Amino acid sequence: MDFFEKFKQAEWEFTYGAEDDPEKHNALQVGLVAYFYIDQGYLPENRQRMAEAFALYHREFGDKLKWGFFHDPEDPEYYHDITLEQHCHRITEGDADDMDCFWGEEEGYRYSSNYKIEMGSPAGWFECIHGSVSYLSFYLPLSELKTKGVIYLENLLREFCTILKPMHGLAGLGIQQSFARYRYQHLEYEIVQEFLGIDVANVNDDDCYRNGIRSINWYTFFQDEWLNKLGGMEKLSTDLGDKHIHIMKYEGGVIVRAGDWPELGWKKETPYPESYVKVNNVLKPIRAPEINNLSYGTTAGETRFDKTSTAQWLKRFDVELPLDTAEQKKNHVQ
Repeated sequence: MDFFEKFKQAEWEFTYGAEDDPEKHNALQVGLVAYFYIDQGYLPENRQRMAEAFALYHREFGDKLKWGFFHDPEDPEYYHDITLEQHCHRITEGDADDMDCFWGEEEGYRYSSNYKIEMGSPAGWFECIHGSVSYLSFYLPLSELKTKGVIYLENLLREFCTILKPMHGLAGLGIQQSFARYRYQHLEYEIVQEFLGIDVANVNDDDCYRNGIRSINWYTFFQDEWLNKLGGMEKLSTDLGDKHIHIMKYEGGVIVRAGDWPELGWKKETPYPESYVKVNNVLKPIRAPEINNLSYGTTAGETRFDKTSTAQWLKRFDVELPLDTAEQKKNHVQ
């Protein structure tokens, strides 16, 4: 069974229809996600890089985007009512003011999109006082991987990294949230307990991301500063020595691919994919010691991420190799 067949088999375990129209829209689903965390995003040159990255996503997938907002969620717009030049000007204008935008394939705050790009960048004064980081994230459906292949996605990620020069980030399987993500965080909690390979994100401007990478996934990338803390490229290559783990350099950083295809980390089958565990163990020295909670807190008594369970999730691949399937299931962290 190949990766796409495995995903299809598991899909209904992590797909939730929208409350008002579950046949046509999803409130929560899993697909390809990418997150890039950026230092000093308020600087003009970094806002320009974010605009260039936005233009890159527009070039590849802009025809799929339909609806969203710039800065004010209460004032939504149709994506194609605005030219690309106007989109980019909005990102770069202003004197180190805060900037955020959200554009997706679906129209509505409670619908998840197969295609989405989102950015946030705090004002300069706010970052200097509170340490918040800037970020860019995007979603893609698995059909893009299936039709265009791994090399296409890899080159795309390398292009984003070269443009944005992120401190670090990741890409792979993750929960694709609606804008109203807080409504469904109890479901996110359940999903990622069952599927360790699926990423979940919440506070994307978390100041804790200054202290290390947020997590690992199929692709994990980080700037040379973190590479040096691991002993440099030669040592990283030696430590990760595995024909299924691919290391790529880009200007200012490195990308690590854990395995030939993404992994679900399904509890009932293979919760600890060997390549993910190996990458996790090698990159552990540059992992953030802690991050803010992956949920905002319960609204009706549901189980959501708290400080303890967030810390446990960060360490979900902290196991020793080798592991056979029976041992993996036995060692799965509840």
